[in-house]
Amino acid sequence: MNISGHDQSIALSDTSGRILSHAALEHSINFCKVLLSDNGISHNSRVLILLEKNFLSVTLIHAISDLHATYIPVDPTWPEHRISSIVNDCQPHIILHSSEEFLNSFPGKKIEIPECGEVVLSKPQNQSKTEHPNTENSAYILYTSGSTGKPKGVCVSRAAMTAFTQWCVTAFQINSNDVIASIAPIQFDLSICDIFASRAVGCALHLFRKQDISNPRLMTQELIERNITFIYATPTFLSSLVHYGKMDRQKNNSITRVLFAGEVFAVKTLHQLMDVWNEAKFYNLYGPTETNVCTYTEIKKDPERIAPYPIGKVCPGHEMYIEPDGELVVSGPHLASGYLNLEALTKERFITKQGKIWFKTGDIVEKISGEELNFKGRKDRMIKRRGYRIEPGEIEAMAMHIENVKNAACVADENAENEVRITLFLEGVQQEKEMDLRLKLAGVLAESMLPDRIIAVENFPVTSTGKTDYLALTEYVKQITTNR
Repeated sequence: MNISGHDQSIALSDTSGRILSHAALEHSINFCKVLLSDNGISHNSRVLILLEKNFLSVTLIHAISDLHATYIPVDPTWPEHRISSIVNDCQPHIILHSSEEFLNSFPGKKIEIPECGEVVLSKPQNQSKTEHPNTENSAYILYTSGSTGKPKGVCVSRAAMTAFTQWCVTAFQINSNDVIASIAPIQFDLSICDIFASRAVGCALHLFRKQDISNPRLMTQELIERNITFIYATPTFLSSLVHYGKMDRQKNNSITRVLFAGEVFAVKTLHQLMDVWNEAKFYNLYGPTETNVCTYTEIKKDPERIAPYPIGKVCPGHEMYIEPDGELVVSGPHLASGYLNLEALTKERFITKQGKIWFKTGDIVEKISGEELNFKGRKDRMIKRRGYRIEPGEIEAMAMHIENVKNAACVADENAENEVRITLFLEGVQQEKEMDLRLKLAGVLAESMLPDRIIAVENFPVTSTGKTDYLALTEYVKQITTNR
């Protein structure tokens, strides 16, 4: 990055009042690059970042990227077994964390990073020397929910990340005068635009913590006081501002671009947000983690509209076709390389046609006017809620670890506001209270995967072939919802 003209302008800020200039950020990045290089990190090395989003983690991400190594962001609040599973799967050369609770599992030396705080650099023992073909030239690996109960790593190349960042800058006219709101955690693909586009153009990135985001009134005020101009978030977060942020009391005219992705945005709520942020342009972005974003459209408010807005046309340089069953298949520069250590699944989902790599999204779409697409739903059982892709099989597998649970089945439905709700059915624990079951699940599941409802039953309905009848369970959820 060329920071000439931006050296003393703000690069990073947060709600605690801390500020880091571009010159200070580059100094800290260079310090980290030397530190990592001295500890063997170079091209294609894998570095696991077990940190919350803050000055430290963002600085380390840039340092790792500058070295052409691969960063693997992991939420430190995830259950221990999930973190261990990821570590065993990706075999990182180095693990970076800052918590005393991880010192037993990942011991190492503590190092003070200028302007950022202390980090523990841990080198795992007995690391496999096996090279992973899909990690070659990977910029990052993001772990998503896996149907077997084991998270799967999506490997994204440096070329794909660079192409996506450049597209974001061009498509949304991000420039050095912008102040970008960083809403998404670093293990969520929405963070890629925030972190890398801000450094590419030399603008300010304001980091919001998890506790900030869970307080809509605070967020409404912060977005105004920080003069935020650009925001990229899930409809769930944006809806919380509308419903609980008291937005009607304060106008915000600094925001000029609002991007949303990850799930369907209820039209009524979207229109309310557009009325408040009436100076902003709104964009609907679509794409699974394997494509980051592959379609998008600018939303023009239609007061008469009831159905969700379309997901738009494919991004420049991308192509798509629709299978006879409605599944969207895409090709283009934003595509991931495949799944880590899952060669069969990679070959199944990333297919070669006409000399190009195509990704089978598993999403059902329909073509409307021109090349615009409407999202209809999932082909498989994958659930998309609050921007996260969740495999019901992982929830079920983890629920089976609870004492006395004989069987587990997970289904999803939508309410009138198009909000996705997850219901978990359990056999064998009819005597336990839902709150007790919820606490036990919290010990084995990531927060984003916790079900909205837990229903204990004596026996599951089954199909004629003896399998759990998920359709019957879904219908039961609809019935009890309707009768409430």
